Amino acid sequence: MPAPVPSATVGRVVRAALVIAALSAVISVRAAEQPADAEVLARSALARYDVVLLRDGIALVGKGADRRVEIARGVILSEGTPLSGSEVRRRFGADAELVLKLSYLDEATLHRIFRPTAASPAPPVSPQPPAAASTPLSTPPLVDRPRPSDAAPPVRRSGARLGVAKRIVVAADEEVRDAVVSIGAPVRVEGRVRDGVVVLGGDLELTATADVRGDITVIGGALTIADGARHSGAVHHTVGVGWPRWSWSWPSFGWARFEPQGAGRWLPLAGTTSRLLLLGVALFALAALAAGRLQRIGAAAAAAPIRSAVTGFAIQVLFVPVVVIASIVLAVTIVGLPFVAILVPLAVVALFVTMLVGFASLALRLGSRVLAGGGDAPGAITATLTGMVLLLLPTLVARLAGVGPDLLRWPVMTLLAVGTLVEYVAWTIGLGAAARTGLGRWSIVPPPIPPVPPVSFDPPVVDAPSAI
Repeated sequence: MPAPVPSATVGRVVRAALVIAALSAVISVRAAEQPADAEVLARSALARYDVVLLRDGIALVGKGADRRVEIARGVILSEGTPLSGSEVRRRFGADAELVLKLSYLDEATLHRIFRPTAASPAPPVSPQPPAAASTPLSTPPLVDRPRPSDAAPPVRRSGARLGVAKRIVVAADEEVRDAVVSIGAPVRVEGRVRDGVVVLGGDLELTATADVRGDITVIGGALTIADGARHSGAVHHTVGVGWPRWSWSWPSFGWARFEPQGAGRWLPLAGTTSRLLLLGVALFALAALAAGRLQRIGAAAAAAPIRSAVTGFAIQVLFVPVVVIASIVLAVTIVGLPFVAILVPLAVVALFVTMLVGFASLALRLGSRVLAGGGDAPGAITATLTGMVLLLLPTLVARLAGVGPDLLRWPVMTLLAVGTLVEYVAWTIGLGAAARTGLGRWSIVPPPIPPVPPVSFDPPVVDAPSAI
């Protein structure tokens, strides 16, 4: 049997040899091009940054800008924190591609392109002055990254600082990664701020240790920058309108110990007086229009004060739950849904009117008892207003004494508590009595029986007829 012709085997060997040769050529060409690309990156980096060689990489320090970044083992670091690709593009802008390409190079390549070896031929010595000589690449020094013991003290990092009418202080050991915004209050920066400062209606002070990156905006306040403070960004400062500085004081009574100390002591007195006047107008109208009903309610409250107080307190406790349950029941049904908007205001108005009528009845009852000693029966309006003043008298006296000196503070607070308790009891009893009598429509107390003259059993004396 004849031997096979090795044509197929020879073809396969030839094709394999050609593939290996092509791969070798491509690898050689890429190896020849890589140094050239690395040299171009090195020249671009040195034109834009100051390069510092580290043991495990390099550090790029921006020229004319407050930017510093480290490239070590293929990782881009900023103050020890790795940066993502998006963060690098946001921080470096057009130089982001250069920084990213440098991070692709290994440690040996970075040291080789930024510090030429001593084996390279030295340029010939020329008689020209040193200033005329130029080297294509500068040789940065080789330094070590600081040890942990030599590093700066730890910094407290925080997010954005926002204050409204509250002073903001960025301490020397604090770093605010976002912006600092203050409205109506001053700001003092001793540490670092990484996204600008905005102050509206307040002053801004940068101490000698301050480091602010970003724009500074101050509107309506003063801007103070101490020597040594660092800032990169624009400054927008508008002083605004210079309001006149003037002061005023409340008038005094003429007694030194009763001189008011400001509006804070007069506002409670003004509120109590206003409430007294409004309540007087309402009680005047009720006494003039419904004096009979007020008398029936007052009689019921005087006859059973405990029962009226319990009824009024129960109404106060159960009012809100009952209204809520009724609203839910109406809302479940389609027909009753429109009545929910009417039920709540109507219930509140009904409760307020009932309390007002009950309080007016107690004021009428109290005023009638006080004024009855004068002999003549007082009118309904006079008795009602007199009783109202008596019920509110402890609160009114406490408010008047509240504008006095501080030594009256505890007596004033005690008298105010007593006045508040008296008013609450009067409103509660009046509410219960008004509810029990149907706002005075019926009387639950029998009217007094008028006195009956005594009956005489003696026979009447009749003149006897005369015999003449």
